[in-house]
Amino acid sequence: MADVLLRVTQRRVVLADRAERLRRELAEIDDAVARLESAEVVSGQATTPPSGCRGPVAAKMSSTPLPGGPRRSAPRPGTDN
Repeated sequence: MADVLLRVTQRRVVLADRAERLRRELAEIDDAVARLESAEVVSGQATTPPSGCRGPVAAKMSSTPLPGGPRRSAPRPGTDN
């Protein structure tokens, strides 16, 4: 009977140690997933131009003709236009 109790206790200790290692590994994996999700968000923001941008995207957009003809700029103050 003592042999059975000893084997059961040893097995419980082994499984408890394994469970603790797996919990730590799972926590590390969860951290890695969270970092990758954050990187995806940042990457998505970097590739999406914000509204009102003035860089190359805005330049390309301003050279795109609008439906109904060419764009006309408003006359500048002090000119004859």
